[in-house]
Amino acid sequence: MFAAELHAGKVGEYICTLRMLKAGINASIVNLETVDVIAWDRNKVWRVQVKSSQMRYEAGRKKGYQFNIAVGGKTKRPLTYDDCDIVALVAVEHEQVWFYPVDKLDRAKTKRISPAKFDDPHLCSKTWERALDYYT
Repeated sequence: MFAAELHAGKVGEYICTLRMLKAGINASIVNLETVDVIAWDRNKVWRVQVKSSQMRYEAGRKKGYQFNIAVGGKTKRPLTYDDCDIVALVAVEHEQVWFYPVDKLDRAKTKRISPAKFDDPHLCSKTWERALDYYT
């Protein structure tokens, strides 16, 4: 069993914050209901919900990352702007982050992303800027 499997959520928060800090984005882990990280950029505070995934290997499917982008216990609901501004999808094995404005996820409850999409070493910076551009 992959050691981080038991703590994938926490590991994802740390990967996300580390990547943001390395990209020059002022960020801090806060864990306030649906907000995991707060970031300061473009003279605004941004609320970030972190969702982590480990590589999945399923029979009959290509390997990939499957993100649960919903909140709640037994009854899951999609994230909305009331919950956060930006959703950070963290690929644990790649130690990479893909940021989405929460509204661009179209109220989906899951999102599947190919591992190759996380190979870009500048993914964090690029997708962060695109997410902020969406709002400004």
